Amino acid sequence: MHPRNQPPGSKPRASTPNPTPPPPKTAQFSAPPQIYNKAPSGGGGPEPKPAQNEQLPASSRQGDNPSLARVQQVLARVQLLQEDVDEFVGRKTDKSYRCLEELLTKELLELDSVETNGQDVVRQARKEAVQRIQAILDRLEKKAF
Repeated sequence: MHPRNQPPGSKPRASTPNPTPPPPKTAQFSAPPQIYNKAPSGGGGPEPKPAQNEQLPASSRQGDNPSLARVQQVLARVQLLQEDVDEFVGRKTDKSYRCLEELLTKELLELDSVETNGQDVVRQARKEAVQRIQAILDRLEKKAF
């Protein structure tokens, strides 16, 4: 005799409920991602010059303002992306084009989430960073054929 909800020819199920599956494993990293500056080949040469829009006083760039620090981190990543855009040759349908466009757009979204807390220096830094990213996106679009 077969249970009602089972098709003929199948084995009856045990009445004990199945244990819930373990939760999916989350990725674990040993350290947060870091951006490395290209050091001159001479070893102890002069420090690399700051990017164009990083004309804030040194005291503002240090860790005393977390919002400003986030803008500076975005600018550091954008600097690396700008180098990739400068080297890009291809079409808008290429994977590398779409990847660069997406990464730059993510940086815009990161800037969008930076709170200014009424501080003009943070607002101005964020505004300049957004303009810089938009200019890089425009350059990428013009380079694609």
